[in-house]
This record gives sequence, C-alpha cells and structure tokens, in this order.
Amino acid sequence: MDDDVYHELRLYDDAGAAKLTTSIDLGRIPVGTETTVIRYLKNNSTQWNIMNIQLNQTDPELDVEFPQMLKPQSIKPVKLTFRPSITRREPLNIRQLFGGELWIG
Repeated sequence: MDDDVYHELRLYDDAGAAKLTTSIDLGRIPVGTETTVIRYLKNNSTQWNIMNIQLNQTDPELDVEFPQMLKPQSIKPVKLTFRPSITRREPLNIRQLFGGELWIG
C-alpha cells in the first residue's frame, strides 16, 4: 500500500466532507444493544481512483459497511455499528481505519 493513500483517503463527519473526523463518540451503549453512526469516506485525489479499500483494524464487536472503490473527489457513506458484549473490558479504539491502493495511470 502506498503511503500517499493515507493522505488521499479521509473520513469525515458530514456528507459534504467539510469536517474531518478526529474521533467518534458512541456514547454509553447498554449491553445487548447496538449503536450505529454514519461517517463519510472521501477520495481527496483530484485525478486518481482508490481501489481495494480495506479496513486496517478490526474489532469483533464492530461492523463496518464501506465502499470498495472511490473515484477522484467522490464521497460515500460508511456505516459503523458497535455491539459491545457483557465481557468487554476495554474501549473501542481504532486509528487509521481504512487503507487502499492509489491507482495511477
């Protein structure tokens, strides 16, 4: 994976990609329930597709629905659903959530 992808592929709080996501606060989630948040993934490249987008980190109690490819400047929703178990003892901590391949040419 090219390090440039990490500069081009960003997660935002809003559909217009004006506010970069720096953290996601899921609040307090009662055991046995789930919470879902929507964020927006943007390819900030002006000319190159980002292909084969993947999760860099996973958690068995976190489901993430996301696009596999983004055209230049396109924005697509990402659905994050967290279902904590009663045995969970650590907070959900995910950094550098996505990676992909920057296709040049």
